[in-house]
Amino acid sequence: MSHSFDPASASPYYGFVWVDLTRHAEASLAETLDGAFDIHFVDDPEDVSNAIASRRPAFVCFEFDEPSAQGIDALTRVRREHPALPVLVIAGRNSMSIAIWAMRLRVWNFLVKPVPLRELCSSILTLAALTRDGVPQRPRASLIASG
Repeated sequence: MSHSFDPASASPYYGFVWVDLTRHAEASLAETLDGAFDIHFVDDPEDVSNAIASRRPAFVCFEFDEPSAQGIDALTRVRREHPALPVLVIAGRNSMSIAIWAMRLRVWNFLVKPVPLRELCSSILTLAALTRDGVPQRPRASLIASG
């Protein structure tokens, strides 16, 4: 996976909340998007609701390395409190429990690490386009996993 990204091919006007539940900051895929989007980072699952209320994002992205009760609780809370807000979930290869929760909660998309940068940006741009008018589309019926 390339770790460089041309910000000119995206837009900093697409604002969203990135919930970084990785164990190490350098492991987060968000690092590859630096400067390409207006990303508000949250690393404490307890702060997600406040970030959504203050930022009014187009969507929320949850990035997991491994399942955590706090992370899954935050994801469940977001889907319950903001059912129209699209959610993108990115998880490690061995995160079957997160995939099951993502399906149950009807997230917009589920990606499995390693995610090619082009695919990640494509998902973000698609979500941004779907929510551009402030009216999110219904969640997709199927989840797409990369690998």
